[in-house]
Amino acid sequence: MSDSKKDTERKKKEVMDKLKNGEFIAKAEPSSSSHGSFCQHLLRVKCSSDEYQPFVQCRLCNDILSYSISNGTSTISYHVKNCLEKSTQLKNKNTLDKYLNKPNEVSVSFDDKRSITVACAKFCSFDMRSFNIVKGSGFKYLCQSLINLGYQYGVAKLGAPTSRSLLPDPTNISRTVSRISEDYRKKLKDLLQIDLQRVKLIGISTDYWKNGGTSESYLTINVHYCRDEDNVTYMLHTCVFEQSKTDDNTKKRIFSILSSYDIDPNKYHIIYVTDNGSTLVCGFKGEVHLRCICHCLNLTLHNGVKLCRNLELLIKSCQDLCSRFKRCEINQLLPTNLKLNVETRWNSIHDMFESISLNFNNCEDLFFERNEVHYLYDVNRKLVVDVEKFLSLFKLVSEKLSADTSPTLHLVVPWFWKLKTSCKCNDDDHLLLVQFKSAVSKMLDDKVHLTSLHYIATCLYPATKKLQTLDDSYRNEIYTDMRKIMVTLGIREEHSSLSYKTNSRIDNKRSKKTKNNIMENDVMVEFAGDIEEDSDDESDELERYLKTKISFTNNDTLLKWWNKHSLIFPQLAILAKTLLGVPASSATSERVFSSSGRILEKRRQSLNSDVVDDMLMIRNFRDM
Repeated sequence: MSDSKKDTERKKKEVMDKLKNGEFIAKAEPSSSSHGSFCQHLLRVKCSSDEYQPFVQCRLCNDILSYSISNGTSTISYHVKNCLEKSTQLKNKNTLDKYLNKPNEVSVSFDDKRSITVACAKFCSFDMRSFNIVKGSGFKYLCQSLINLGYQYGVAKLGAPTSRSLLPDPTNISRTVSRISEDYRKKLKDLLQIDLQRVKLIGISTDYWKNGGTSESYLTINVHYCRDEDNVTYMLHTCVFEQSKTDDNTKKRIFSILSSYDIDPNKYHIIYVTDNGSTLVCGFKGEVHLRCICHCLNLTLHNGVKLCRNLELLIKSCQDLCSRFKRCEINQLLPTNLKLNVETRWNSIHDMFESISLNFNNCEDLFFERNEVHYLYDVNRKLVVDVEKFLSLFKLVSEKLSADTSPTLHLVVPWFWKLKTSCKCNDDDHLLLVQFKSAVSKMLDDKVHLTSLHYIATCLYPATKKLQTLDDSYRNEIYTDMRKIMVTLGIREEHSSLSYKTNSRIDNKRSKKTKNNIMENDVMVEFAGDIEEDSDDESDELERYLKTKISFTNNDTLLKWWNKHSLIFPQLAILAKTLLGVPASSATSERVFSSSGRILEKRRQSLNSDVVDDMLMIRNFRDM
């Protein structure tokens, strides 16, 4: 804090003390030079000789504020505005229960909070940690534990303990991580035994990752299923794969890990979700296997680029432009940084084109000043913008389908058709964009592997239940597969003793669109095609579902909708809660590997692989 600020704070404290002992008084007398509405929330400070002091007191929070005519009123008006907003929020949120249950929290003074801020600044500087570490749940847990300890022994009035006497040795932390993770593994095993008794089918996603520092290959296995109205995901194991990465070795290792959680692959109905790697694809031959839709889309775009030589040249020119800014350290002169294309990163081409289109004018000006305009000769601005716009839909789809906390399997087919439609050429498209769209359309057919499970999941979304875009024979084949899967999973046998008839009619009025779900709902309705007239005829449950008038509002989640209609369609509700727990992508594995990369940093390569798995296991329960 600067000397002037320290002096101001000292004077404010003196004013507050004099107000308390009666030497100063605070009166509601607005200044003749200030006419803002904020003035009614301020009290002017007078001394005993009736002279105004260069301070005012806020009526809302009782804080002392520095005030003089020469300095203006922007600071105090901003302070009053914030106080009014806080008081409005408190009025809206406070209830009688909140007042009755209000904890006796200690009010932390400004000086005390400042000392903590200084300590955090020194912690980040001394130990070279990110400033965002103070937002981490683990750091907050550590601080709260220290506060609780201080509160427990604070009444003892003894000397303050040193940090050395409280903080453990790193070896002790490592051993404790191992013990905690073992407790969590047991907890997860018990949890899965209870949950998996209620589900008919689970999803297992898996993938390989190579540690760039040691070139060790890591394998991760995750389990996915539905619990009530929620999608549940847990990482089961992440380990170094020391054997040769053959399909047999991979399958054996995965089955061994599943067995350690009492998940017998021969007894449970399992859908495996992996990328397009030959090891994983061949390893799960004979098993129900889905290819990660996000990997398929990434492969589609990369192969589409390879089929367009001129687009490859445009990408190279853009890459050179971005590299030039990075090498010359002039990125900071732009409103936003230019982003390089990284082949292993999804949607990287889109991000590079977007960064260039946003900064093109600034790049032009800077290159002109540096006499380096030749870097822009091969960069067609309009073409970059058009290609970026075309790729933006692929990025949106990747983000939507990479979720693992909400159902995504039912979205694959509608989004696929939406992408196919986006590949249709417009009259004003550049020749290169026409070629690229044609190549991408061809690659979508080659690289995206749609199965009957994708169509069944789409049928379980009420708006697209009739699969209007399919021909009659294929649609009937999907409905047949739906009946077969209900028999395979034992759903029909479970309800064979129950005869259920219903004459209830459900309103089919469409609710207004909400901005948050407009893209998802639009694409589902677009795929649904022309809606045929529904009826309420009685037949088997699937036929009733297809013919019954039903509504799906934007306020409903898909699993919540099926939970509400489980009495009307009991078998299909079980199928929905079973199948929609399986993700459309293996993006969960990518997130685990991202965490692994944060743990195995360049200066931390000697960490044992078991410790890495232990730390990731503990992260499973960070929100519990």
